Amino acid sequence: MELHDNKPASYTTWSTKQVISWLQGSVLLLINTVSGLDDVIEPYIAELTLKGIDGKWLNTVTPGELKKLGVNKVGHQMIIMDKIRQLQNQYASFDTETMQTILFRVSRSCVCIIAAVKSLMAITERQDSREPDADSVYPGILDDIQDAVAYALSSILTLMSAVMNAAFWLERPPFLLLPEMNGFRQFIIGSALIANRSALLAISTQLNSHFKEVLFYIESVRVRVEEVIQNCADSIMLTPCGMELVHIRKIDTAEFGFNFRSTLNNVHMIVSVQGESPAFCSGKVSKGDEVIEVNDQVVVSEMNCMPHTCPQLPS
Repeated sequence: MELHDNKPASYTTWSTKQVISWLQGSVLLLINTVSGLDDVIEPYIAELTLKGIDGKWLNTVTPGELKKLGVNKVGHQMIIMDKIRQLQNQYASFDTETMQTILFRVSRSCVCIIAAVKSLMAITERQDSREPDADSVYPGILDDIQDAVAYALSSILTLMSAVMNAAFWLERPPFLLLPEMNGFRQFIIGSALIANRSALLAISTQLNSHFKEVLFYIESVRVRVEEVIQNCADSIMLTPCGMELVHIRKIDTAEFGFNFRSTLNNVHMIVSVQGESPAFCSGKVSKGDEVIEVNDQVVVSEMNCMPHTCPQLPS
């Protein structure tokens, strides 16, 4: 494992073996956690290896390319593409993105949805205000609705992505250790999910009562997010994440001396460090730290490390 300017080597330098190792590790925890989810990667390993995919392939792959490689199930394509996008986004923003910029993105998404919903409401009100003896619809209404709906759906998807990214970081220390952030995380996730369902219902029914419900929940998310941005005095809001390579000296038969817990999002947090253990004696491992690799092996869960060599991943 190598670190350059506090960042791991780019995934674009990965070999075929390393890319396949990462794909296996990135979806294994999801398969083990979600009941009924079949194997996403293993059936395609032979074809991916034969194709000779490498790190540069990760920047150009499309669902169509996956289909050519035998990944015909749309669900499998979506999972693989989502993992690749996560990798790209995490690496690109690894040492620059802060919680403040993440929350600004949520706030901006809320503003876009509000504008989209008000545009749809204006179209509905314009149609409802027509005289009874007028034409059934005003000229161009279908094009107006189509454009407004497309913008609204795009804005909703952007908001959900922004909220999930914020929640992904809020479940990590030090944010996880702040009581107000725990409540904030639950609030934005719950409100965003309700707003998403309400928006889909409003678009299908074109009823202003449903549009107003969307505005209520989206506005509440925007206000709460901006309150956190403006009122949180902790400098951690402006601090990007960092990565440290820790060398732990031990004999071959000894354990490292720490235990960790894994989440659905592949976040592996140390929950305890045994006294006088090699990890404890290093002076650099403590409760709340995040584990990314051990012995150049990507960590998959607390019970399993992939038996493949893989570069360190930013997280």
